[in-house]
Amino acid sequence: MTATPPVEVEYITDELCRIVGHGPGPHRLGLMPQLRRVCGATALPPIQAGSMVASYVRAQVLAIDEPICFDDLTLDPEIAKRCFLVLLKYEASHASAMNRRMTVIQLLGRYYGLETWRHGLERKFLHLLGEIIYSSFNPDYQSPKPLPAASTKPSYA
Repeated sequence: MTATPPVEVEYITDELCRIVGHGPGPHRLGLMPQLRRVCGATALPPIQAGSMVASYVRAQVLAIDEPICFDDLTLDPEIAKRCFLVLLKYEASHASAMNRRMTVIQLLGRYYGLETWRHGLERKFLHLLGEIIYSSFNPDYQSPKPLPAASTKPSYA
């Protein structure tokens, strides 16, 4: 039985998805209520809050120190960090969202169609970061660990 993540994780994921399109500009991030709340910036003016949110999200990504399981892949922490940083426009800031998505797909080392990635898998990937961010705000929350993928090797016994 899999535990359902709190609705706050979904809201954080929604806000992370919005960052992909435009990047972590303080004028946008300062208007994202869930990210403002988890980083403690609710009382600040929007631009200051946005700067704090941008730093907080980046710090959460850089703090990843365990492998991340995504779509039957076990990602090395350094690869996971790089994927999140590129996707959220902390790295490759000159690149369009489409080019950043293609870079992330290449880093993952598995073929995903761009539209398939954009309309489903990207959110699933960012949901993992949403759980990391939420668990830093609420230490009692334990994100559900996905079970390791079943082996696809044939059995000859």
